[in-house]
Amino acid sequence: MRGLNREQINHYLGVQPIVKVSDKEVLQYLVSPNTKSMLGIQKGARGPWSQAMVDTVEGEFPGDEVTNLNEHVISGGNKIRFPYLKSTLTGESGKLIVKRDQTKVVILGWYGKPGKDGPGQLIYKVAFRDRCFDGTPYANDCSLQDFPRHDPELHKRLTDKMLSVELSTYGFLPGTRVRQFVGDAEYENFIAKPFKFVEQPEIFLKHFEQVFKSSLAPGQIAAPIPDMAAFMGPRVDEVAISLGYDFAEGAASHYHVYRWGQAFGWRVTDPDKAAILAELKAGLARLKEKGIRLTRSQESWVCVLQSLPRKHIPDNLYLGGATWQHDGLNKSYLWMHKPLTEKAKEIQL
Repeated sequence: MRGLNREQINHYLGVQPIVKVSDKEVLQYLVSPNTKSMLGIQKGARGPWSQAMVDTVEGEFPGDEVTNLNEHVISGGNKIRFPYLKSTLTGESGKLIVKRDQTKVVILGWYGKPGKDGPGQLIYKVAFRDRCFDGTPYANDCSLQDFPRHDPELHKRLTDKMLSVELSTYGFLPGTRVRQFVGDAEYENFIAKPFKFVEQPEIFLKHFEQVFKSSLAPGQIAAPIPDMAAFMGPRVDEVAISLGYDFAEGAASHYHVYRWGQAFGWRVTDPDKAAILAELKAGLARLKEKGIRLTRSQESWVCVLQSLPRKHIPDNLYLGGATWQHDGLNKSYLWMHKPLTEKAKEIQL
C-alpha cells in the first residue's frame, strides 16, 4: 500500500487552495465596483488593512458571529476548534472584512460607520468553500460554515479526483429592506423564505399577489446591488482557475439563480432534477406563448407557486405539475456545477 505523498498530506492537514487568495486579489477581483463605492473604498486602495486571529464564536459586533456546528468544547471559554484569520479594510462609509479558515474564505461588506450607525448593515457577502471534506463530519469543522455539509448523499462530491470550490453570494443596497418601507415583518419573511408558507395557502397567496407586482425575486428582502450578478460570473472562473480548481459549484436557491448560473455555463448536477427544471422551463414557455409575459423575478415566483396544492394555483399560472427542487426545508439541494479545466470538461460524472 502506498503512503501519503506531500500533496495528500497538505490536503488533509493543511489549508486548502481557496483560502490562499490574497487581500489584494479579494479587493481587485471579488468586490463589485458598486460595493466599493458604497463602502467608501477608493479605487486602488491598498490599506490600511488590519489582521487578527480570532478564536471565539462571537465576532466584532452582533451579526459578525461564526459557527461551531460540531459543538467542540475547548476549555477556557466559548472557543472554536479552528481559529480564523480576519482582515479588515475600513472605508469612509463602511468596512470590508475577509475571514479565512482552513477550507473557506468569506468576504463581508458592512455599510455604516461603526459606533455612529451601530454595527452597520450587511450589504455584501461572497463566500468560496473547498468541498474536499463534504459528505463527512469534517466538513462541519469549518468555523465559517453556515450550513452542515456532512450528509454523504445530499452533499456528495462530484469526484474525489479533482478540486472543487463552492460559491455563494448575497448583495443588497443599504436602507432598502422591505420591512423598513412596508413595515410588515411577515411579508418580508415570506419573501425571504416563501416555502415556509406553503402550508398556509391563503397567507401565501396574499403575499404572492403583492410581491408579484414588485421587482423583488424570492429571497430578495431588499433591492439587489445592480452590478453584482454580472460582475461575479466571470470573476468566479478567474479566481478558481488561478488557484488550481477544476470545478465551481453552488446550490441554486431559486429559479432566477438557476438562470444566472445557466447564463454563465453552469449545469444542474443531478440528471433527474435537470429534467424537472426542463419541465418548469417548458411550462413558462407555454405561458409566454399564451401571451403571459413575465419578468425574470416573476418567473421565479411562479416556480415557487407550483409547490402549493393544485387547487390553490391559479389556472393561468399552472405549469403542469413540476415543482421547484430546492425549498430549504426538506434538505434537498439543487446543486449546479461548472467545469473550469479541460480535464474537468472531459470527465463523466
